[in-house]
Amino acid sequence: MMLDTRIIARDEQLDYGKYITANGLDIAKFQADLTNPMRTLMGETQREWLLGSKEKNIVGVLQSSTATWNVVGQQVLMSKMWIPAELLASLGQITSGGTSPDTLAKMNAQITELVTLKLRLEQGDPTLTVQEKARVTTLVPYNLDAWDGYYAEREFFYTKLAEFNKKIIVLAGDTHNAWTSYLYSQKGEYVGVELATSSVSSPGLEKYLSIPLAQLQQFEFAFTTLIDELAYCNLNQRGYLMVTLDDKQVLSDWIFVDSIKNAEYKVDSSRGYQLVLDANLTPEKDKQKTA
Repeated sequence: MMLDTRIIARDEQLDYGKYITANGLDIAKFQADLTNPMRTLMGETQREWLLGSKEKNIVGVLQSSTATWNVVGQQVLMSKMWIPAELLASLGQITSGGTSPDTLAKMNAQITELVTLKLRLEQGDPTLTVQEKARVTTLVPYNLDAWDGYYAEREFFYTKLAEFNKKIIVLAGDTHNAWTSYLYSQKGEYVGVELATSSVSSPGLEKYLSIPLAQLQQFEFAFTTLIDELAYCNLNQRGYLMVTLDDKQVLSDWIFVDSIKNAEYKVDSSRGYQLVLDANLTPEKDKQKTA
């Protein structure tokens, strides 16, 4: 099932900059717009084609599907890429051109603090203060251009999946980086997995965030620690995603090349990644490939 989430019917994406007032972010207005059920990424016609409509007596293709695997291809990330609110300001400063050694050093220190707090929270550390917990549990969507900016429609989608008693495999791109996320509704119900491919040649977060090569894997660990749904990411390499489905499992291979600037190149086997899912879309094998 292939969707268009870029051109046909999407409402204009939200912009944090439009909610900044003299007193800071207008949280109430932002939340009201973010959760507005009238805002759409798919559009009514495409949504009804996929999910159906009881009012119009339309049976959607996902609802009627008898396939072993329900694969939904589309262009933007569906997973909740929610980050600590305080980190959003730091990332925004860098992506808007405010990069300097001092800025990067401060953000690195901030990320280290947040990761440490999140790990302590996950380990049930009773000494965490209310303020420390709030630093890693007060979350905001990072990319309003993706499904994160269309909260109500995504939840409607997930509600329909529960109604149909189905899970989905979402294929995505757009970000130029490689990701794996496990998708959950706001009620905590597991609805599927998202497999997102890197770009073939376009730069990704390593450029937009000016991440030094020596710190890339530190950033990747921070992302997968701080973002609850995110299980894997590769923030700097170019390549492709190969997904193989049979009657029992889903095999996903993220394959990267060592150079995009030379005619002579080879597969970089040092950072390849493989994910194997069973019939319930539960990981059977999840590993960094080294050969």
